[in-house]
Amino acid sequence: MIRVDLRNYRSLREATWEITTGVHAVVGPNGAGKSTLLGAFKFLRVLWDRGLHAALASPYPSGPTKNWDAQPEEPVEIGLRLDETSRLDLRFQPTARNGEVSGWIRVEDGTASTYDREIRERSGDFPLRLLWTNGPPAGLDRFLRSITVFHDLDIWAIRDTGSPAAEDRHLQSRGANALTMLRKWFLTAPERHRYQFVLDGLREAFPGLVGDLDFDERGRYVLARIYRPGSESGRSISDEANGVISMLASLCALAGTPDGGIVLIDEPETALHPWAIRELVRRAAAWTERRGITAVLMTHSPVLLSELNATPERVHVLSEETGFRPRRLSDLRNPDWIAQFTLGELLVDGELGKTCTSSSS
Repeated sequence: MIRVDLRNYRSLREATWEITTGVHAVVGPNGAGKSTLLGAFKFLRVLWDRGLHAALASPYPSGPTKNWDAQPEEPVEIGLRLDETSRLDLRFQPTARNGEVSGWIRVEDGTASTYDREIRERSGDFPLRLLWTNGPPAGLDRFLRSITVFHDLDIWAIRDTGSPAAEDRHLQSRGANALTMLRKWFLTAPERHRYQFVLDGLREAFPGLVGDLDFDERGRYVLARIYRPGSESGRSISDEANGVISMLASLCALAGTPDGGIVLIDEPETALHPWAIRELVRRAAAWTERRGITAVLMTHSPVLLSELNATPERVHVLSEETGFRPRRLSDLRNPDWIAQFTLGELLVDGELGKTCTSSSS
C-alpha cells in the first residue's frame, strides 16, 4: 500500500490517496488537480535526491507551491506512508524572502532510528538521503529512488537530435534520454529484458511498422533506426510517426521503473491510435504484475479507461463531485450499475467528472 496525504499543496487543498501495485488510472476534468497529484511524487523524488529548495523550484506543475486559499499561517503538508512502520512527514511554510522556508521533517522506519529535523532558513538544501549517519531508512530509500514521473513528452527532441549519450542513469521526466536508456538495456545482459519489453510492445502496437531496432551514436547523441518486418534496411526514427515515438517513450518509462517501484505517466494516450492505447495498457498490466510495480496513468482517454472495466477500484476520480479529492470509482458508484457500461462510456457521458465549474484551487 502507498498512501499520500496532501494539505495546501498547490491546487489540492486537502487530499488523501491510497494505491497498491498494478495499473491505476486517474480521471477528471481539466483543472481538477491531476497534474498536482502527479507532481507531489516528483516533489518527493527531488526532495530525496536534491533537497527541499530544489523540490520547491521544480517547474512541474507550474504555479505556487502553496494553495491560493490557504491562510497565511497554514503550512504546506506532505505525508507518505508505505506500510504500518515506514512514513515521511513534511510540514513547511514557504516565504518570498530569499527563498527561505521554515518547518520540520520527520521520518520513521519502524526502528529506533526516527529522524526529526527542524527546517530553518536554507537548511533544507541538503538531499534528504544524505542526512543519516548510517544511511537512510532502507524501505523509504528504495521507494523514493524508484519514483518515475513522466510528463510533457518531448517528441521533437527525440526525433530531431536523439538522446544525450551520457544521460543513462534513469529516464528523464520528458523522455529526452529514452534512446540512451534503451541502448543501455540492450547492451547490458541483466537489463536486456527491459529492452525486449519495449521492442515487443512496439511490434504488437505497430505490427506493420516495427520489426526491429538498431542504434547509432552521432557526437554526444544516441540515434535509433527502426526496421520494418522482413526489411534489411532501417529508417531513422526521425522519419517515424509521432505515435511510434510516444509509445516507445511510455514503454521505456514502464521498463525503467525498478521492481517494487512506482511510475506515473501523464496522458500516455498522446498521439496513439486506439489499438496502440489498448496494447500499452495490457502490457503495463502484465509488466506490473510480474515486477511488483505500481503504474498510475493520468488520462482523458475512453479507450484506455475501458481496459480497466474489470477493476473499477483502480480507477480514481478527481473532480468537483469528489471535492477535488481522489476517490475510487467503486466507492462513488454502485458496482452493479457500473457493470452495465464500459468505463469509457461513463467518461464520455460525464459520469466520471464533468468540466469544472469552479477551480480546485
